[in-house]
Amino acid sequence: MKTISKDIKVKVQQATESVLEINKEVDLCAIKNTLEKEHKIKFFNDSVLGNLIREALDNIVYIYC
Repeated sequence: MKTISKDIKVKVQQATESVLEINKEVDLCAIKNTLEKEHKIKFFNDSVLGNLIREALDNIVYIYC
C-alpha cells in the first residue's frame, strides 16, 4: 500500500471538519465531494479514506451543535 502524505491527511482533516460543522454528522459522500471540489483530490479506495476520516475524528474534540 502506498504511503499517504501529511498534506493529504491535513486536507482530509479540513474536509471532515468542514462537513461536520455544516451537517453536524459524518457524511462520507459529502467529505468525498468536498475533497474533490475544494482540494482537487479524488479517492478511489473508500476504506483508505475511511481510515483517514477516523484519524481526523480522533483529533476533533468537539463541534458546536
